[in-house]
Amino acid sequence: MSLDFLKAQGAVPLVIAAAAVVLAFLFRRPAARLVIRFTLTRLRRRNPDRYKLVRDGLLRPVSYMFFTGIARIAIEYMGIPEKAFGVVANIVSSLFMVTAFWALYAAGGFVAVLIAESTREKGNGVNATAANYVAGAIRIVIVVVGVLMVLSRWVSDISGLIAGLGIGGLAIALAAQDTAANLFGSISIMLDKPFEIGDWVETEGVEGTVEKVGFRSSRIRAFDQSVITIPNSKLANSTISNGTNRIKRRITFRLRLVYSTPPKAISDYIERIKAVLEADPDVENESAMVFFENFADSALEVFVSYHTVVDYITMMRVRERVNFAFLEEANEAGVSMAFPSVSVYREN
Repeated sequence: MSLDFLKAQGAVPLVIAAAAVVLAFLFRRPAARLVIRFTLTRLRRRNPDRYKLVRDGLLRPVSYMFFTGIARIAIEYMGIPEKAFGVVANIVSSLFMVTAFWALYAAGGFVAVLIAESTREKGNGVNATAANYVAGAIRIVIVVVGVLMVLSRWVSDISGLIAGLGIGGLAIALAAQDTAANLFGSISIMLDKPFEIGDWVETEGVEGTVEKVGFRSSRIRAFDQSVITIPNSKLANSTISNGTNRIKRRITFRLRLVYSTPPKAISDYIERIKAVLEADPDVENESAMVFFENFADSALEVFVSYHTVVDYITMMRVRERVNFAFLEEANEAGVSMAFPSVSVYREN
């Protein structure tokens, strides 16, 4: 009896469409999991951990895209009045496009990782900075195209709107010259590749590990674990010292001996220093230099220079070991270290 009544009222399609929308909302996540699993079958088999990361990032946008897609089909059978149907259809279609471009935007975030891994497998790996730029550019394109697609549902003359946006964009560009300079600075960093993410750099009094290179600025983790943000325009025009690319570390200093030290004792001590450097396994013997260099104000100066390993902690241990050896040799050679002093002569 009730079914006959619904048929008489023409409400059967409406009930079915409404039920489809409710079911789509309730089962949107399982459906999204199934779609992602089927689409990324190859990735799931080759790299389960990477597949789980991608799946978790795409699950929400894909689930809502599934729901809005079913809703867009269902409204065709709900018997909505013609005057209201156009507005409702545009709203649901816009939501569907938003969720679709949301899914593309989320997928764009994994482009950097996929590019780095694929090129590394081929033996011509792309650095992380360039991969992040590519991923960021793809995301910007997705956002721009998505906005234009949604606007096309509501604006009949999209070309006129784009022209208007172009004039407004020019005004914004003139007001945002610093942002444009930072953008070009980031492009310069990408092309010149003075450093990569993870490198230890020093520039303009800032020293630390590069954590992120963005379109506007770069982040450096300093030695005290604070994060320093530097505009890319300033970074591109600065002198950058990349400590990660060094192949060895140079240690140089001067030993100050008292003026009363005999020349023979100085010569003997220099030979002892050379022997210490030659015997140390972490000192590069070819570049080691030890010379009686200078008659300073309050001391006789012996110049010492040598190269050792790159790692900072290991370098400090080598330096400490060598310095202790220099002190022992000074005691055995009978020479004394000088300290800054001033001699005052009083005339009778």
